[in-house]
Amino acid sequence: MNFFHHQALARKQTRLLIVAYMLTVLAVIMGVYVACYAAILWSNPDNYENMPFWNSIWLAYVGGVTALIILSGSIYKIWELRRGGGAGVAEMFGGKRVPPNTEDLLQRRLLNVVEEMAIASGMPVPPVYLLPENGINAFAAGFSSSDAVLGVTQGAIDLLNRDQLQGVLGHEFSHILNADIAMNMRLMGSLHGITLLGDAGWLVLRSMGGRRHSGDKGGAHPAVFILAVILIIVSGIGSLAAGAIKAAISRQREFLADASAVQFTRNPDGLAGALKIIGGYASSSSVTHAGAAPASFMFFGNVLRSPLDYAWFSTHPAVTLRIQRLDPSFDGSLPPMNVPQRARMVANEASLGLSLGLIGAADLATGVTMGRLSASEHPEMANAAELINDIPLQIRNFSHDPCLARALVYALLLCREKDVRAKQIQWLEKHAEQGVFRDLMDVYAQMKGLKSHLRIPILDMCMPALKSLSKPQYHRFISNVQALIRADGHYSGFEFVLQQILLRHLAPAFSTVAMPRNKYRDMSMLTESAVYVVAFLACTGGNKHPQDLQRRIFYQLGLDAEPLDAEGLNFTALGKALQQFEEASPEVNAMLLQACEFCVLEDGQVLQSEYELLRAIADALGHPMPLLKPRESAVFPQ
Repeated sequence: MNFFHHQALARKQTRLLIVAYMLTVLAVIMGVYVACYAAILWSNPDNYENMPFWNSIWLAYVGGVTALIILSGSIYKIWELRRGGGAGVAEMFGGKRVPPNTEDLLQRRLLNVVEEMAIASGMPVPPVYLLPENGINAFAAGFSSSDAVLGVTQGAIDLLNRDQLQGVLGHEFSHILNADIAMNMRLMGSLHGITLLGDAGWLVLRSMGGRRHSGDKGGAHPAVFILAVILIIVSGIGSLAAGAIKAAISRQREFLADASAVQFTRNPDGLAGALKIIGGYASSSSVTHAGAAPASFMFFGNVLRSPLDYAWFSTHPAVTLRIQRLDPSFDGSLPPMNVPQRARMVANEASLGLSLGLIGAADLATGVTMGRLSASEHPEMANAAELINDIPLQIRNFSHDPCLARALVYALLLCREKDVRAKQIQWLEKHAEQGVFRDLMDVYAQMKGLKSHLRIPILDMCMPALKSLSKPQYHRFISNVQALIRADGHYSGFEFVLQQILLRHLAPAFSTVAMPRNKYRDMSMLTESAVYVVAFLACTGGNKHPQDLQRRIFYQLGLDAEPLDAEGLNFTALGKALQQFEEASPEVNAMLLQACEFCVLEDGQVLQSEYELLRAIADALGHPMPLLKPRESAVFPQ
């Protein structure tokens, strides 16, 4: 599952949408120009001979004002979406955040499935929002995996069994990993600008109606009425044109997400079963909230039930076509569903599964990097369900509470050396919240004997609870984390990984983070940074000849550089080097990650420290990492 390839494809399609959008804007400008000409001609019919249709000065004025309205509306909407992130979109659809420590059985099962899918894909667990809708639907929103959220309707958790829910969520995780969500957010913004003209036309009409209702006999000139009507028509046609282009690309991305979900869950029957349930359900995948209609392309299934949904303007392929691609034996029949009976069956399954402590029902794929580090070739690649089950239930419960999640992260950073640990505890006693500090020692005691390869999954599981902190709590938490890291005067590999993951994935929840530009399209533009990343992996891993390994990798990358010695390499400089690649193209990042994988696997084994460092690198490049369960894992804490 080459996510870099699909991310590059999404960027190309985004550029195509931009071109189509600009052409639509030009067409709308011409439509507004015609509307203005018609309105002026209506008001002065006797001057027809003195009013030529083509007037470059008028066109410049009308075009400039129209373009300014459309572009400013689009830019403002994109800025607003970026400020709110995925959470803002979910709330716009009427979603409510599912508490990480919820006691509701169906919601708990939902969070368990999301948790499992996230850890299997090698990304932090995203927050989940529940929409009070009877239809079976879901969506992913955000500009990247760092601010992504998942939304699921009540109908989906009420009527889909665990495998089917996992298939739907696998589809949405694919949208996150394929960078579809960023394209969808920009679509929402760009379409908003075009609809502003129509809104202006309706505003004029309502104003004219209000004047008549109040008895104002003067009213407005008929030309204003004509201009308002034509503005509405032009805006509508422009929106339809942009919508048709948007829908064509969206349908292809839906097929891709279906295929990725099957590859990811290794269970085509789950996703096909969910689509069959939708096809036989009276409410289907409909979403009644008014905010969902303009963003129908973001959802798992069609949110509207209208003829346009089955023509060029449909954002999703037909349900039967999607099922046939997943299940070639499908005969096309979609029998109606007995809703009460189905709901009872799903509730009973959820109750039984949670009471038995079951985590995984499907065999999730974990080999999701560039192909060399995959479960089929390396037995140390772990199944997500097995790995989560290795984490004590008490610690899993801790990760769902905002207070205990902070205590968990602090406990992960407590040093093995007693003197340093005592210094860290003294700092937390003064600077951490009293409740968090009280929980810390209980949490630390529960982690005795915990295997070190479970540290990263635990950190991933804490993310939804940490994202629910207030801004002051977040800044205090990050300040304490950095103080714990500095306590021993040494920056370890795990500390680097933990800090990278926390800052990258928590910051967007508490501040507006600028989207990185696609600035570097060739590896030679980042030679110094690439050399540093490769040298760091080669020199700090278990390879006996790191300089020879560096030369081989530099040759593969086409870099004219000399290998670096271990002396002088540090994590601070590594972090700065990785920041450069945040502005690189997916193709460049793919090359670097392939080189890093080769560097780690060249000696035939993957050390825990190498895996954690590779996870941090992949995370910085915006790519998932598979799970690792080494044959020998150190006990934490020692």
